[in-house]
Amino acid sequence: YLREFALHNKTKVSSGELAEKLGITASQVRRDLGQIGVNGHNGFGYIVSDVHRHIAEQLGLYSVQRVAILGAGNIGHALTSHRMFQSRGFELVGVYDHDPSLVGTVIGGFTVQDISSLAALPPEKRPAIAILAVSSESANKVARYVASLGIRGILNFCYTDIDVAGQVLVENIHIDDSLMMLSYQLNQL
Repeated sequence: YLREFALHNKTKVSSGELAEKLGITASQVRRDLGQIGVNGHNGFGYIVSDVHRHIAEQLGLYSVQRVAILGAGNIGHALTSHRMFQSRGFELVGVYDHDPSLVGTVIGGFTVQDISSLAALPPEKRPAIAILAVSSESANKVARYVASLGIRGILNFCYTDIDVAGQVLVENIHIDDSLMMLSYQLNQL
């Protein structure tokens, strides 16, 4: 929403305006922003650019995060052209798969490499985040491999939860769960 405000040349925003966009209370907005050091002014609100900068700093978006896509199938292919890599501080460093029919092909401008080649990268060249777009059957094996390489974060698009507790931060993306939630919410209207 802050980007939207900036695009419309809005330089200040009230906690009430933010609350309305976010679906929470104005006091919650003030409390949350205060936690990251953003303080508004009574009767004035917040300077949009200051709020944006503080949030970006907290999210680590001023430092580039190296990302690799593991799985060159349909989901991996679609993700290679996602706008987050150009505009949000993420650098896509490669696409990897173990399927010999995919290794060597080009998707999204990247030549698909064998997943085992990740180990040959020097630690400073390895991605910090791996996007898992592999089969559910191989998800845990691939996740353990990623953890063994020192990759610290996994965005999991597989249809199974992965078990690397305590080793790696994992964010599960379950499209089917999201669709069911939307279906439920639509039925409540």
